[in-house]
Amino acid sequence: PKSIWNVVPATLVFALIFGFRLWQLPVVTANAFSAGMDAPASVVDKMEGRHGVVSVVDFGSKRTIWLNSSYVLGGNRSVIDDMRLGFLPSLLAGHSGNSAAVIGIATGISLSGVALGDWARIDAVELIPEVATFANKYFSTDNGNVLQKNNVNVIVDDGRHFLRGKEGTYSMVVSDLFIPWQEGSASLYSLDHFRSVNNSLGDSAFFMLWLPMYEITKK
Repeated sequence: PKSIWNVVPATLVFALIFGFRLWQLPVVTANAFSAGMDAPASVVDKMEGRHGVVSVVDFGSKRTIWLNSSYVLGGNRSVIDDMRLGFLPSLLAGHSGNSAAVIGIATGISLSGVALGDWARIDAVELIPEVATFANKYFSTDNGNVLQKNNVNVIVDDGRHFLRGKEGTYSMVVSDLFIPWQEGSASLYSLDHFRSVNNSLGDSAFFMLWLPMYEITKK
């Protein structure tokens, strides 16, 4: 019918334009200003997964991880500070030979601080598998190859669901610093999640929750 032939050219043009754009995916846009960087961006690697596009982007000597073209994770300019996020709770917990859980691997630098403690097992839980892959591949110098340590068990899962279904208890649980406006992060500050954490802690156990105070109001 004549109406069909009227549609065919438009369909072909649509396919050519958007088909070409899809051929270029995944697309990474890294803005130096939004990340507070003073050097031009250089994309090192990128992977597309169920949560979107994860990319490693260098700004001069500063290496970062981006999710869906949004800067989320810092790198080698603040290694000592990031390690303290993991080492301090291990120091305060005062346990040795027991198990610990870390919610969020990110670059693995904070996790490497936890690993400085004498833990028999550390369950490192990361929601986005591509992030764990890049942490191991591109941040191993900064995190001391922590994901390759025999006592570190990498688990790709939602931290909330993992703790809720976990059998047994931990001597320490560390929740890394999550930004509230990032997708899925708000639930890690919920009462339901805190109850799951409490149920997963043994006697005299320790829970460390890092808060992004620059993102939180007094109310």
